[in-house]
Amino acid sequence: MKQSGISPELYKAISLVVDERMQLLVVGKEEFGKLKALLREFTERLVSLESTVQKLAEAQKKTEERLTRLEITVSKLAEAQKKAEERL
Repeated sequence: MKQSGISPELYKAISLVVDERMQLLVVGKEEFGKLKALLREFTERLVSLESTVQKLAEAQKKTEERLTRLEITVSKLAEAQKKAEERL
């Protein structure tokens, strides 16, 4: 290959630098592929987490509704007991 005016040492040094940079690009592409796979997995887990949080929120709402009904029932029982005690 024609080196057009540069010394063989400089040509070799430039070739080494270019080769090193090319290797970094290849590693960069591999790392990019790994990052894409990790992002895909993260997204899938996030969707699953959102679904789980939604189910927990629904369960919490039902629990709160049941607790409210229980509080009302206890209040009615306490009132009935008070009236029963007053009659005795």
